[in-house]
Amino acid sequence: MMDHDLDRLEPEDESLMNLLSSYFGREDNPRLLLSDETVDVLEAQCTALPLPASLKTRLARVARQAEADREFEAALEKRRQRATLGTYLAFLRGKAGWTVSETAKRLRLEFQWLADLERDALSPPQIPARRLADLLKRLKGSLEMTERLLFSTIQTSRFVGSMERDSLYRRGSASSQGRWAEPPDPPGKENPEYLDQVEAVTQLREQLRAAWGA
Repeated sequence: MMDHDLDRLEPEDESLMNLLSSYFGREDNPRLLLSDETVDVLEAQCTALPLPASLKTRLARVARQAEADREFEAALEKRRQRATLGTYLAFLRGKAGWTVSETAKRLRLEFQWLADLERDALSPPQIPARRLADLLKRLKGSLEMTERLLFSTIQTSRFVGSMERDSLYRRGSASSQGRWAEPPDPPGKENPEYLDQVEAVTQLREQLRAAWGA
């Protein structure tokens, strides 16, 4: 790696990183194991470069967020509770040691809006992307986890005339691990209001990325 700006990779380094990433993502290869001989060759042939202070700070922040996300998932699994945007925010606020009232005052948010957000009572159009991004950043949340949970904000059933049945699947089971569970057989016509909220979630996700600076 010749470029000392480690925020940018040479094309060959980026190809290697993409290859390793795809390897890590395979279910039959959960981790990459190198032999001692391979490690020795890599250490002998690859010159270690000092990390810029900005990159060290960035990596430390990512590591803290990843650890918090693992704690969040473990806590929900223990309680057999489905992951939602509201439960994630409540978890992060708890780690910060703030009450809802304190959080609202510190971040200049409307108390009722924050309380409704934590109890998953707001639909996507009721969640401003900039406000959500600022809240999550102050609570040291991750964009990746937030994006995974945005669909939990949809407030209507997917199929017309199936509110009770569909809501059971929206709540999910312990085995779903927070993923959106779909009914095995569509019970009827797809609800136009649901489609509107799906579109609103898509827009919210893009606006959130822009507000986050991603």
